[in-house]
Amino acid sequence: MLMRTDPFRELDRLTNQVFNNVAGTWSRPTAMPLDAYRAGDEFVVAFDLPGVVADAIELNIERNVLTVKAERRPTVPDESVEMQVSERPLGVFSRQLFLGDTLDTSRIKADYDAGVLTLRIPIAERAKPRRIEISGGHSTRKEINAVDPSRPVGILAMVARFCVLGLKRFPELNSTVESDAVVLSEAVNLGFAAQTPRGLVVPVVKDAHALTTRELSAKLAELTRTARDGKVSPAQLTGGTFTVNNYGVFGVDGSATIINHPEAAIVGIGRIIDKPWVVDGQLAVRKVTQLTLAFDHRVCDGEVAGGFLRFVADCVERPIALLGDL
Repeated sequence: MLMRTDPFRELDRLTNQVFNNVAGTWSRPTAMPLDAYRAGDEFVVAFDLPGVVADAIELNIERNVLTVKAERRPTVPDESVEMQVSERPLGVFSRQLFLGDTLDTSRIKADYDAGVLTLRIPIAERAKPRRIEISGGHSTRKEINAVDPSRPVGILAMVARFCVLGLKRFPELNSTVESDAVVLSEAVNLGFAAQTPRGLVVPVVKDAHALTTRELSAKLAELTRTARDGKVSPAQLTGGTFTVNNYGVFGVDGSATIINHPEAAIVGIGRIIDKPWVVDGQLAVRKVTQLTLAFDHRVCDGEVAGGFLRFVADCVERPIALLGDL
């Protein structure tokens, strides 16, 4: 998620509404209203600050906490003026936002116009879904299957295998969060989303790290059949440490994948389609897909998650790069 508001500031805001907007001070400011939304590759936050001059606004970022403070000052020219009506609230206003690691706080842009302070916070490059060319992986899979057609390897199995190797490099993501305690797992128990007549289930391939790519593919196919036949057992649906979800089979490019609790991360695979792609400076048609990673920020930061996703993407694009890790 992008942010959450300080609950104590929220309480202040509601209290001030009840008690006729008591003027805030720098030590106890009044909360300011805001709107927040996502626009493409950035989040936009708009703070309502009518009647505040630009030099009375302060922005501060410490770690991942963004604090906005502003002071609405009296507009009466001097003491000789006799006020007839004074309803506009004066004083200090403030709001705090807790920004996630997926946002690039070093490139925040601020604009103040017509009483509205607008902040644009770009999504960090490492956190964006990866659109990758998979022609290399597609060709490699065909060659593998040509050698032994009786034991085929599917796209899901290849990406799952790449994820298993990635978890060896980035073990923080191969974990569960139980009662706010992070539990790292030495074994990779790989869950995968399977659509059945009874709905979506997540069977688990136990000890996936000990399987070859062909063995992993066969196990995925076996559990998929078992799940669709309604014969999957509770033991086969629990104990996962990481999940892959091939939502591309539904014709979807990207999706907001939901982590399978108590696991800490999930990779999503979009549909594979032909797209124009630049290869060695020339435009060509290549098979392209999109990889998405969702992860629990309690287990790692964006750098670890971004490194894992980049590793998996590199493996999909150039499977030969795996030879050094096999």
